[in-house]
Amino acid sequence: MINLSIDIQDGKISEFLDALPDALTGHDANEIAAEAAAEKTRDHLRALHGTRHRPGSGRSFYLRAADAVVTGATADEGKVEIDHTGLALRYYGGDVEPSGKISLITGKPIRHLAIPRQGSEAEGKTPYDFKNENLELGFGKKGTLYLGKRESGGKRISALFWLVDSTHHEEDKTVLPTHAELADAAVDALSEYVEEVNRGL
Repeated sequence: MINLSIDIQDGKISEFLDALPDALTGHDANEIAAEAAAEKTRDHLRALHGTRHRPGSGRSFYLRAADAVVTGATADEGKVEIDHTGLALRYYGGDVEPSGKISLITGKPIRHLAIPRQGSEAEGKTPYDFKNENLELGFGKKGTLYLGKRESGGKRISALFWLVDSTHHEEDKTVLPTHAELADAAVDALSEYVEEVNRGL
C-alpha cells in the first residue's frame, strides 16, 4: 500500500489555510484537499494506462491502481491511500523473490517467479488462471525454465511463463503525481470551496 499524505504544515496549503477563518479549516478542509489529491492521482494513473498498457494483456495494472485510490481525513490531516499490489514496488523499486509458500497449482513450495511471456495469452495473468489446462515444465536455451501448454501433436511445449529465481525493479517516481502537483490540486479545490462558502452555497 502507498500512502500519500497531504501535509497541511508545509508550502502552499499551509499558507492558504492560515488565511482562512477557523470555520473553514479542520476536517472539512482536509477532506476536500485529500479528495482533490486523490482525483489527481486517479487521473494520473488513468493517463498511464493510455500510454503504458499493452492491448490484449488483460485488465490494466494502472486502471486497477486508479480504482484502489481512497481518501481519509481528520481534523489534523488528509491522506490518500492506494491498496494495490505492485504499485509501491514500481514507485520505490526493489527485488522480488519467491515466497516459498505452497503453490495452488503444484502443491509444492514456490521456488521460482512466473513471468508472463510477452505477446502470449499469459500476459496480465498468473499460472493459477491456467489451473485447468495442465501446464508443463519446459527447458529453453541456456538452462532457462518455463511453464507452457503442449501443442497439438504432443511434441512441443509452447511457453507461457518464464520461471526465474528473482526480479529486480528500478524505482519509477513517475507512476504517481509529484508532491507539487498534489498540493496544487488541493489548493485549487480549497479555493473553490471558499468561493462557494462566500456565495452562501
